Amino acid sequence: MGQYKLKNIKYIGNKQDKSNWSKGAFLGVSIKNSQFRNKNSLVQILNLFKKNVKDGVFNIVIGDYLDRHNEIIFNNYTEEEAIETSLKKGDELIKLIKNELKELDITNYSFIRTQEFYKRDNFLSLFNKYKNIYKLNIPFKKIINETVMHFFERMEFTDNSDSKFHRCVDYLLEELAIFEMIITDGYFINIYPGKQLKILKEIVKGNIEVSEELKKYILVELKFIKTE
Repeated sequence: MGQYKLKNIKYIGNKQDKSNWSKGAFLGVSIKNSQFRNKNSLVQILNLFKKNVKDGVFNIVIGDYLDRHNEIIFNNYTEEEAIETSLKKGDELIKLIKNELKELDITNYSFIRTQEFYKRDNFLSLFNKYKNIYKLNIPFKKIINETVMHFFERMEFTDNSDSKFHRCVDYLLEELAIFEMIITDGYFINIYPGKQLKILKEIVKGNIEVSEELKKYILVELKFIKTE
């Protein structure tokens, strides 16, 4: 899979307390992000948390249930098949990360799976809020649509039918609803190996005014470069 080196850490948003990850940092884990399956880069990510989370809990959010959309879009699975496959991939990823945590002697961690957020009473209302914003806020909709198109291009996916396009839109709107619940829970430092969602960055920067909660985030992008 190659060797990677962490080149830099970029902070977006309120810089206050950015170095104190103990105060409410979480690592967002995307099922499709290969950095989590590469031992070399995964160890570097986990060591960052070991260094920066001196007390409190190292929170790891697994985006497995959210990933069901990708299984439907790219593999034409039924909803039931997609959920089963995504949760299985989540199980495998958790096992992989746990093994590395054990090797690094990190014990103060907690896994949160996205399925837990869908079970909350306020998930549907938050999702519908962002769905209405998507319908009514032209700049918001433009960024969401561009993100979907860029994603399809990156994946070299040509079947951008209306149903698959809008399912990808729903993925992003569900993700924003989940991010709002996470920050309400007190986790405001959002760490990810790669680029954060463009719409989330625009909200944090104050360029898109749709959520006072999301605006409070400190976004952290971990940039890796391939060395071999």
